[in-house]
Amino acid sequence: MGGLPVIVISYHRGEDMFGRIHPHQGLGYIATEFFHISCIPLFPQGSYVILEETNQFPWARYPIHVRWTSLFLAWLRAGCLAIPISYALYCFSFWLESSEGFPDAQPEPSRLPYLAIVALGSLLVFAWLLSTPRPDIDQLKQAVEEASIPDDRKQVVLRTIEEFRRQNA
Repeated sequence: MGGLPVIVISYHRGEDMFGRIHPHQGLGYIATEFFHISCIPLFPQGSYVILEETNQFPWARYPIHVRWTSLFLAWLRAGCLAIPISYALYCFSFWLESSEGFPDAQPEPSRLPYLAIVALGSLLVFAWLLSTPRPDIDQLKQAVEEASIPDDRKQVVLRTIEEFRRQNA
């Protein structure tokens, strides 16, 4: 008599930054902190300007109001991962139903190729979302001006943003 396989699912929870937007080398980016379970962002805790470490200043984060693009991007990435995981679980349940342990089961194998295409497409979208930064220097400048950054560091960052804008104009 065969038994069912045991599946162990490991999860962790806590708060972490997701939805990184407007990254600029040497300056920083905007990210939203989420309460998460197993790296799936659930509830936003707040958005921050993350300033990178420089010769003069250490790494730091400063609170700003919630950025909807960061929030949407984090949830979109999570959704793009949820689809292939759901497909894998569906295939696993299909395998269980078609094994000898479930002789009365009637799985529908005709759905598998279509679901595989959707799962592959969502993985491609996920990879594209990770590899395609969407820097907007004006959005980063606006967030830096909004954040409660000490004046000496704020002036250095704003000056660096202006230099970047002049070089890429």
